[in-house]
Amino acid sequence: MKSLAEKIRQKTGLKEDGVRLIEQALGGIESNRPPLLAFNKLETCSERSEHLGLMNLLKGLFMAFRNPTAHEPKIYWPINEQDALDLLSLISLLHRRLDEVAGNATENNAGRRYLRVVTESREPNP
Repeated sequence: MKSLAEKIRQKTGLKEDGVRLIEQALGGIESNRPPLLAFNKLETCSERSEHLGLMNLLKGLFMAFRNPTAHEPKIYWPINEQDALDLLSLISLLHRRLDEVAGNATENNAGRRYLRVVTESREPNP
């Protein structure tokens, strides 16, 4: 999970960690502020919902799995094999979706880096 945070920091230039990093990088659309990173063009209600859902998956992942393991002794983490595999699948999905966020970094007048989102349609071809 630390690799997800590092990928977000590399794409945004932010220094934060955990939920605060995710909120600063991906949040804002609820208040009509463009996020630093977006999973899609955010043009439709469905696209905004998808973005918020993926952002909340990241936040939940950090809160449910990373935070407890980061603050507890590393010698004991009660997780069964199936849960570990499911967790790795979710992490893989989020890495791939973050990899798909591409574009040219630009700076606004406050010097903050925003990415012009260039994503391909996720709709299947007929």
